[in-house]
Amino acid sequence: MFADTKKTVTASGLITLALLLWGWQNNILLLAIILSLPLICAHWLRWRLDISDKNFNRIADITSIFFFLFIVFQFSTKSAHGIFAILAALPYLFYPLILTQYFSQSGNVPLQSLFISMRKRSSGLNEIEKINLNYPYLLVVLISSSAGNKHSLFFYICICVLAALSLYSIRPGRVKAYVWVALFILSIGMGYATQNGLKIVQSQLEEIASTFLNQMMWRNRNPDKTRTAFGYIGRLKLSDQIHVRVKTDEVLKGPLLLREASYTNFKFGLWINEDTGFETIDPARRREWVFDEPNSDLDKYTISTYFNDDMAIIPIPHETVKINNVPATDAEMNQFGAVNLEMKPGWVRYDAHFDDVMLGESPGEGDLVIHEYYEPTMVKLANELELYSKTPTEIIHTVENYFKNNFTYSLTQYRRMKGKNRLEDFLYHRREGHCEYFATATTLLLRAAGIPTRYTVGYSVQEYSSFEDQYVARARDAHSWAIAYVNDKWIVLDNTPGVWAPLEAEDESWWQPISDLWSWLGYSFTTWKDYSEDRNNLTMQILLFFVVVYFFWRLLTDSRFIRIRQGLVNQNSNANVPGLDSPIYRLTGKLEEQGHKKLQGETLSSWLLRQETIFKKQLILPLLDLHYRYRFDPIGLTNVELKEFENQVIQCLNTEITTK
Repeated sequence: MFADTKKTVTASGLITLALLLWGWQNNILLLAIILSLPLICAHWLRWRLDISDKNFNRIADITSIFFFLFIVFQFSTKSAHGIFAILAALPYLFYPLILTQYFSQSGNVPLQSLFISMRKRSSGLNEIEKINLNYPYLLVVLISSSAGNKHSLFFYICICVLAALSLYSIRPGRVKAYVWVALFILSIGMGYATQNGLKIVQSQLEEIASTFLNQMMWRNRNPDKTRTAFGYIGRLKLSDQIHVRVKTDEVLKGPLLLREASYTNFKFGLWINEDTGFETIDPARRREWVFDEPNSDLDKYTISTYFNDDMAIIPIPHETVKINNVPATDAEMNQFGAVNLEMKPGWVRYDAHFDDVMLGESPGEGDLVIHEYYEPTMVKLANELELYSKTPTEIIHTVENYFKNNFTYSLTQYRRMKGKNRLEDFLYHRREGHCEYFATATTLLLRAAGIPTRYTVGYSVQEYSSFEDQYVARARDAHSWAIAYVNDKWIVLDNTPGVWAPLEAEDESWWQPISDLWSWLGYSFTTWKDYSEDRNNLTMQILLFFVVVYFFWRLLTDSRFIRIRQGLVNQNSNANVPGLDSPIYRLTGKLEEQGHKKLQGETLSSWLLRQETIFKKQLILPLLDLHYRYRFDPIGLTNVELKEFENQVIQCLNTEITTK
């Protein structure tokens, strides 16, 4: 009786601590204290209520009804988010049951009160089964604590302490205290490591799924509009998927900017072109389109990109004069220098020939327009930098130095700015951002100073792949910059800090080499199929691959190799199996010599007992018992038992075994 009272006191103390943790987690500490007080007082008050089983049933039914109504209310008002409110409310929803148990004379709750289906079956029984709700209620309170807002290391420590106190109070007496403590600490460590491991796995799976969806939903550039990531909260996660490949005979001395499109109008995070004005370009000859007259000797890059549709914008150098060696059916160009090709989807490869003059028409009125929402900010900054008193060349240098000396690169944005000018926040407060912030701010600031400027998007090619022997640009290498019309020509202005590419490369995923290999296989097959000059080389590589696969297949399936391999396996396995020197094998060896073979799949005991015409059953059974103990019992046989085992085997060997 005293032991039961002690356990009850321990359980009530644990429930009190758990309720306080629950109240702290859910910001209802006062309610938790109010619920704890009656449970504490129950051990100091001697009087108890004579609560009948029917009254227990009524209290349980009322609790169930309130619980059901609470669930309906939460889901009807909060939809799926109501599950958190339901979890947080469990301690006081089930509080009437535990309170009734504490103040009842029996100190337990009839099991039939919790399960209506048991009430009819229990009506005819003299002894009704009862249950103590202390530890089930403690578990409910701990689960409800996890629905709170404070998921810190301190919360995990509190849960571990409560679990330790709960389990230690019911620890079997035969288990030493220091052993129990060591095992519990080990369990805590493993639980914490597993929890963090699951978080990492979840993060990796989310990243893999995000990358997969990004690759599946990748679309080519829209020449009419492009949306920036202004206002995105958190860290921008860009894919490692290869979008562009560039083959060149010379080593790139710096980042190669490949333009896809340029835009003129900006408002509320969206760059658009009112009229792209694409015009069809007639082919100069087979697989060649000329966009402008060359002004000097031409250089060449061989560029490959991927088409999702049958017409898409291609990335090319700013100064591209012509493209050739591309199996397109049509080509067109707009006034901003964007080139559209029409051909079947898949990997597309072309030679881009360029000189030193940027492709695109002279600036228009749209290249000086600033939306009224941003104009005050840009005019204010232009005045602060004294741009209105400088020449165009001086303005360019001033703007470049302004961004270089006062801003840093970041893919992460932490603050939410409802109704605020994000560009103003970037220029005057945060002073960090990604390329879209720098390119947009540069474009609008130069326009405020009277210099025609366009916002340009494309790729910055910097990474060399030794495996493919060419440069590659990934999804994360998509870039934005500005082009300005100064001294009667277009020039490139990229004010994004140069550290942006290495910073983004640090986030590359562990499966990137596998993805790159898969991408290269698809690219190689497509270019081999569509570009005849590469067919022979790739064909030889494919044939060599199948020859190697066939060689290893024959090696692994050759009967001589299998016999050698099985011999090595058996040799290694026999060396490590204990009990193979059992004396009984001398007896089985003699049986096999006399023709009494063991059947396929037959056990040793069945085989020996089958030899009843040779050995008596009373002689074989002790032998088998000693043999199995010798082989499988970790303790083994004593020296006396082993000597007896050998003598019994010798006795059997002396028995005349007739040849079968």
